[in-house]
This record gives sequence, structure tokens and C-alpha cells, in this order.
Amino acid sequence: MKAQKLFLIFITLCLVTGCSVFESAYAETIGEKIITSFDNKDADKLSDLFCDEIKSKATLSQEIESAFLAYKGSSVSYNITDKGYVEKSLREGRTVMKRYTPNIDNIVTDDGNEYYIGFTAFEICEYNPDKVGISILVLYDKNGNQLAIIGGSD
Repeated sequence: MKAQKLFLIFITLCLVTGCSVFESAYAETIGEKIITSFDNKDADKLSDLFCDEIKSKATLSQEIESAFLAYKGSSVSYNITDKGYVEKSLREGRTVMKRYTPNIDNIVTDDGNEYYIGFTAFEICEYNPDKVGISILVLYDKNGNQLAIIGGSD
């Protein structure tokens, strides 16, 4: 009973203070770099964020260019959300895999366009180091219509 009360107090504190036990600077950093790459139409910097598995795709540069064509203007505001990891694996007390699926919501550009971006990225993946980085990125308009996909499986 005492453990249940402590757990409820912990959850309540997190809800009241807005803390996230699993939030990561990794997801925030990747999100910021994505926005900067889109704003500057910098295909090389965006490509560098993808995992080696996706970088080896013959169509990666075409996918990036298509996304840049769909994204009009430069961001004036946005919000990176869902920064916590969605999957984590431990082996002998050591983290061997950590995967995130953050969103960049409420992107408003200087042209008045509104978008959001969802992506999946591995921070750690010891069983396959070629998966570290972004594996898929999807650009949507404000109505949820898919405008472009970068990466993913063939």
C-alpha cells in the first residue's frame, strides 16, 4: 500500500511539473538539426542525420529534394514533442538499444505555411550499428496530408 502511494505521488508530480522521465537531449538535437536543414535547404546536413542503412539508398538525395520542394519558406516557430524513447533494451545492466519517434509539431514558416514532421531515430543500436541515426522522416501539411517521405524500407 505504501509503495502504491509513493508511485501515485511520483506520477502526480511528473504530471504537475511536466517532467518526462525518459526525455532525451538526443531527440531534441536531431529535431533542431532537421529544422535547420529544411530552412537552409541543406541536403548534405540532412543526409548526415540518417543512419548508414538509409544513406546507402540510391534514392535518398531525390527523396530529400522532393521534401525540400514541398516545404515552402523558413520556420518562424515550431515545437519538438514526444522526445522520450519508445523502446529501450538492456543487456547486463547496459543500454544496447534506444529508439525514439519524436514529432516536430506546429511548424509555421515565414510564408504562412504550416507543417509537421515525424521521424524515427536510433541513438544506440548495438545489434546493428548501421541503424544509428534517422531511419525515416515524414513531412505532413497542417491537415495531416503526407507531402514527402525520406528513408524507410524499400
